[in-house]
Amino acid sequence: MKLAIIAPMEEEAAAFKPRLANLQRTSDGEVPIYVGELNGAEAVLLQCGIGKANAAWTTALLVERYRPDAILHCGVAGGLNPELRVGDTVLATELVYSDVDATAFGYAYGQVPQMPAGYPADERLLGIARRAVAEASLEGAIASGLVTTADSFVNRPSLAASIRSLFPNAQATDMEGAAVAQTAYRLGVPCLVVRSLSDLAGEDAKSTYQSNVDLASERAAAVAEAIALAWLRAEAGGSALR
Repeated sequence: MKLAIIAPMEEEAAAFKPRLANLQRTSDGEVPIYVGELNGAEAVLLQCGIGKANAAWTTALLVERYRPDAILHCGVAGGLNPELRVGDTVLATELVYSDVDATAFGYAYGQVPQMPAGYPADERLLGIARRAVAEASLEGAIASGLVTTADSFVNRPSLAASIRSLFPNAQATDMEGAAVAQTAYRLGVPCLVVRSLSDLAGEDAKSTYQSNVDLASERAAAVAEAIALAWLRAEAGGSALR
């Protein structure tokens, strides 16, 4: 059993690195890929880069080279649910694009033509995650729900309001999650996205993000680690836990 952890930025990847034993960088190019061990099991950590295109092609590269049995994508996000606060974490039950519009051809807003309207989390991984976070001592509130993805850092209230109007149940917005989920869907790899809030999308998002990116990265890594360990235990337990 092999687990892949995908984090977009250096800060997000750095928060997970200390959780892996015997960590070594294996990539020779510009894409940072590390191999190590988590509780004795093989794990791969990818720093995928910022934005949808970077996330998609590096995820495909990772799957082709390392054949993981599951993917955990973790990092920071802007909050859309007004009840959430900086440092809270969202388990994405589904990922959608908030900057795709092919509605002229009868598709749902956010739906890439000839693809699903959204990308649900792997049900088994999500179930393991919910049990894991309920049992672990983790900082910040942990919610679950819809996460949107766009090639935009949402620092304008009007943009945040537009996303909320299109996706009223959205909990958070990021720049990579749906692209990772879509690639995992196309390649048949179970995937779960975990995002901790570095800011509350809209006014003051830039300054709030800059002050809290390290905190949110650490919170996301801690939640992802708890889920990863629970997944490894479930895998070791065999089919009785499936």
